[in-house]
Amino acid sequence: MTSHSAILAMMVMVFGLLFLSIVAIGTTNVTGNDPFVYLTFFVNLILGLTCFVMSVTRRPFSIIQVHWVFYITFFVIAPLSQYTHGYAPWGYMLTDADYQTSNMLLTGWGVLFAVASMGLRGRKRRSFKGFYDDFYAGLPQISGKAEIVLVSLSVVATMLVVSYVGFGNLFARSTFSTGLDQTSSLLLDKGIRAIPVFAFVLVLVRCIQLRKVDVLTVIAGILIIISCFPAGMARYNAATIYGGLALLAFKPMMERKGIFPLILLFGLLIVFPASNVYRFSSFGVETFINQVGATVSNLPLGFCSGDYDAYSMFARSVHYVAQNGTAAGFQLATVALFFIPRSIWTAKGVGSGAMIASSQGQSFVNVSCPLPGEGMINFGIAGMVLFAIVAGLLCWKFDSWFYEGSGGGRLFYVFACMLFFFMLRGDLLSSWAYTVGYLTCFAALLFISTRFLDRFQPKG
Repeated sequence: MTSHSAILAMMVMVFGLLFLSIVAIGTTNVTGNDPFVYLTFFVNLILGLTCFVMSVTRRPFSIIQVHWVFYITFFVIAPLSQYTHGYAPWGYMLTDADYQTSNMLLTGWGVLFAVASMGLRGRKRRSFKGFYDDFYAGLPQISGKAEIVLVSLSVVATMLVVSYVGFGNLFARSTFSTGLDQTSSLLLDKGIRAIPVFAFVLVLVRCIQLRKVDVLTVIAGILIIISCFPAGMARYNAATIYGGLALLAFKPMMERKGIFPLILLFGLLIVFPASNVYRFSSFGVETFINQVGATVSNLPLGFCSGDYDAYSMFARSVHYVAQNGTAAGFQLATVALFFIPRSIWTAKGVGSGAMIASSQGQSFVNVSCPLPGEGMINFGIAGMVLFAIVAGLLCWKFDSWFYEGSGGGRLFYVFACMLFFFMLRGDLLSSWAYTVGYLTCFAALLFISTRFLDRFQPKG
């Protein structure tokens, strides 16, 4: 069996080889050649790798690990590839000075997040062997009656999805949205499709606790595949659902350090870029396999795409503040009050990415805005400092709660890990709305199922 240290060394080697490959390729086809830019990228790579290794040696998986995988990939590897090949996401060119400024600011973000996420260290668990069984033993066991109710709700939700979209349109993003207006699309994604997901989660808990698979568990599994087919969803949505389910069902990911970030990295570099093919074509296994091959052969040049625009949008947020001043918290207020309709709040803002793109003359505004950029837009450098500290503290708090706390609410943590990746890329308005939508659905189903509770499983 592969040791933790071997898995960790493998991941560090992957990041290191990507970095070196990009630099090597760039020397033969280089557009950016400022040594100081390379130096600042290298500083952030070392910072990211050091903090990443520390987070992996502490726990098998965590929200903090998600942050550092994102930081290394989107703030170091991807923009370095774009710099060496002269690629500008959405046609917005950055100068050497922009890269230098952005890298130094992101160094500050990384240091502040690292310090804040250390928190007041709780007790350190030497081994996580048996954590999987202890975790499930500490969850409330739903009754058979509650299981029937959950599966029934899942059936209704799946029928609604099919009636909205049509069964033949469920299996690719290109066909799923056919004929849907924005309201219907939001209703399906943030509400109805979440019901089969969390119904299955609660049924799965009962299945694992009783160590048996019944007919209702199988039905719930089929319903989630129909209503939430991976190729028929936005990639961040599919990652949230199936990544969270993998964490809950795959015991080694909860107990063996290094497996979770390794799988996350594979999904980030290979699976998700390849699955973008379903945005433009119908579902087909052969199509996906061919796209995986193209993605692998195209590394590390594959980072030169709009999917990796987070760094560029951070640099553009710095430009925006320099030209227009900060939003003085208005963007944050828009996020907090996202549920208020525009018909009532006529001055309601748009997502920060869309606001930046529009103000800088870009017609296509469905772009990202990473969390450091959100801090910059709201309060300038002081806002970025505040966001880094608060994000670090919250990540530490949620990680500690999952590993040392109790209660059925901890089931949502595994989905929060994936949602946080979406939040890091941004923008915050859309990612927060999805998070609240999922959390509301989960809380409602947990409440419904525990109303029929017969007994609690003794805690381990």
